[in-house]
Amino acid sequence: MDADLKNSGKAHSARGLAAALLLGGLLLLPSLWFDVGADQAHYNYVAWAWLEHGLPPCRSNDTCDLPGIIFVSLAALKLFGYKVISLRLFDFFVQLVNLGLIFCLARLLQPGRQNSRAGILASALYALAYLGLGHWNTAQRDGFALPFLLASALVYLKAPAGFRRSGVLLAGLMTGMAFLMKPTLGLWGVLLAGLYLRSAGKHKRGWGAILAEQLLLLTSALAPLLLTALVYARSGAGFDFWKECWVYLTQVYSQKQISAGTEGILNR
Repeated sequence: MDADLKNSGKAHSARGLAAALLLGGLLLLPSLWFDVGADQAHYNYVAWAWLEHGLPPCRSNDTCDLPGIIFVSLAALKLFGYKVISLRLFDFFVQLVNLGLIFCLARLLQPGRQNSRAGILASALYALAYLGLGHWNTAQRDGFALPFLLASALVYLKAPAGFRRSGVLLAGLMTGMAFLMKPTLGLWGVLLAGLYLRSAGKHKRGWGAILAEQLLLLTSALAPLLLTALVYARSGAGFDFWKECWVYLTQVYSQKQISAGTEGILNR
């Protein structure tokens, strides 16, 4: 009887997920006809120069920001060709992933058969809200970073006790990927560290285990950035590039006017 109920619940959840993806996908279809904005066109150019001419971002990206969005453009052009719609197609499939993760998160937060409806509704509302952003604010960093944030939240909530360290590692890696998209999302890592610390305290774990867990979260979150730094170093980006990257980002996030002289150090 219990096995039958469990199988029935899984089937119901699978049908709910399929419905969420179908409804959300239909709502998001008009986004495929959106044009691209100036930022998106610039990053597409940087990715194209890397693919076609072997010119790495540290030599063609004159804004010196973190390269997560460039990796997105690179994947879009590689998968769908050098067309305007390529980024829109890639974004459409990423948003389908977001819809699925939102559905799963809604089911997880309050399990039960009726919550498939809640998950479907949450996914549909997200699709409507995203579509309402228009061509300028879709296919941007936030939308591409969201699956990493949602997945890390699911890992934190769902990882079995016996795989806690694996969960910490995955959550850290996903946080690091989100950070590459948008540096302010590194604050999610601070929140995760606090949640894991609170959880460890509730389970009365030793300070050694807590410290090891926090270090694992930190190193895994830094891993994507360190890997990027290694790739950039092999492409010729030295200390001056990262210094200029820091200057650019601090100007952007402090809402200061960006100096006309702030351009890729390797472009001069």
